[in-house]
Amino acid sequence: MVLDIDEVVYERMDGLVQAIGREDVTTGSFVSRVISEHLERHADMIRIIEEQGQKRQ
Repeated sequence: MVLDIDEVVYERMDGLVQAIGREDVTTGSFVSRVISEHLERHADMIRIIEEQGQKRQ
């Protein structure tokens, strides 16, 4: 899967990865981690949105 990420956002995240300076952290793994943590943090709200979307179908 390919994500279309805003260039400015990508450059900012890439800069953070460079600042971390670890070879085992890639920009892709960093972005994945940020998205995963966001989904976990907002799980209740996401569940409500998903339920509302299912009711519309």
